[in-house]
Amino acid sequence: MKKSSRKKLTLIISFSCAVFIALTFSAISGYSIATKYKQNLESVYTRALNELTDYLDNIEHSLNKLLYSNTSSKQNSLLSQLSTESNSAKTALAELPIEKTSLDGINRFLSQTGNYSAYLSKSVLPERTLSSNEKDNLANLEAYAKEICSALRSSTVSFHDGNIAIGKSLTVSNLNLNSTSDDFGFSDNFKNLEENFTNYPTLIYDGPFSDHIMQRSPQYLNGKDAVSIEEAQQIAADFINRPKDTVKYVEECYGNLPTHKFSCDNIEVTITKIGGVVNYMLNSTSPKSTSISFEEAKNISNTFLNNKGFQSMSEKYYEINNNICTINYAYMQNDIACYSDLIKVGIALNTGEIISFQATGFIMNHKNRPDKIPQLSKEEAMKSVSPDLKITNYDLVYSPTTGLNEVMCYEFECKTPLDETLLVYVNANTGMEEEIFTVITSENGKLVF
Repeated sequence: MKKSSRKKLTLIISFSCAVFIALTFSAISGYSIATKYKQNLESVYTRALNELTDYLDNIEHSLNKLLYSNTSSKQNSLLSQLSTESNSAKTALAELPIEKTSLDGINRFLSQTGNYSAYLSKSVLPERTLSSNEKDNLANLEAYAKEICSALRSSTVSFHDGNIAIGKSLTVSNLNLNSTSDDFGFSDNFKNLEENFTNYPTLIYDGPFSDHIMQRSPQYLNGKDAVSIEEAQQIAADFINRPKDTVKYVEECYGNLPTHKFSCDNIEVTITKIGGVVNYMLNSTSPKSTSISFEEAKNISNTFLNNKGFQSMSEKYYEINNNICTINYAYMQNDIACYSDLIKVGIALNTGEIISFQATGFIMNHKNRPDKIPQLSKEEAMKSVSPDLKITNYDLVYSPTTGLNEVMCYEFECKTPLDETLLVYVNANTGMEEEIFTVITSENGKLVF
């Protein structure tokens, strides 16, 4: 072979290798971009789907509460909430990769629910409450909301289980930020949903515990002295039953409730800088099985609270999740539940070990309330409860308000005609209907919405 021919061959081979390497790099780079974009889409769609599910759940519960609310002030509050939730649900729905033709019915339902709620809110004046015809319309909307929620929960579970998968692979060539392609296969599911619900009407809160408690100063710590880091360390060690020298200082936490944070193995504890009160404890251990009952867990938790100096606490609600039973306690003053004074205790259902503790609600709100006698009798307060409800039990409670206050209320436990359980809170002095909650009882707990 001539020298020039050999040189040309070498150049051809070199060029071919370079092209191959470049194409390979481009393919790898393109695949990486596509994968990242796919992951971002998954994150966006997951968030939108979860938000849509939450909004529709809230709509269903608000419609149910409206059927049994008996005062115009409470009805107006629920109607305003419905209008807001409906608009938020439409926003979340619009973010999902679903063909518009698959959304006509659901969008129509959300629009009508929001518009009808706004219309009723303007028409429900202090002089009147919702009419029977208006409640019938709301009952029809609630029935449709229940069906949507049921179907949506099923689709959500299928999605998270991987049964609704991405319909096509993403490559560099089909990356399109403006695409409305049904990457998750949602459209078919929503089409089926639309076909099942064609006869809907053509019309036109976490329990009684306050989540905004951190906006106030800690009532329980008033008049208490500051503790040193060493004193806080000893308090933390005693609380988790560990030698003091094994408990390590982590950091100082600021805010409305300043604390010292400590750790020991897989346990974290925070101690208030004023008063030296345990605010928070978490053992990151994950129980792998369940071997004790809720009643056993409750007895363990009750004994724990008594031993730690938290007296007069009464179990109210609980939830079982991931082999952990979390119990919500409210402070009892003269047999009156103070729902703002909250403590949460988590018990591992395999060993009975206390693996979580949170006393923020108690620390922020606990105080000695002056003895008060309700101005209304139970019988007088019952007049504010819908006649469609059957009252099965009642208690006097202090219920938190959105204005960081609390009011003495009669807590009426009621049954609906469909055997649902509601809690109706009636102001013990004015007879005003303060709040309504739905009680959900299952094998996984007793919760309020």
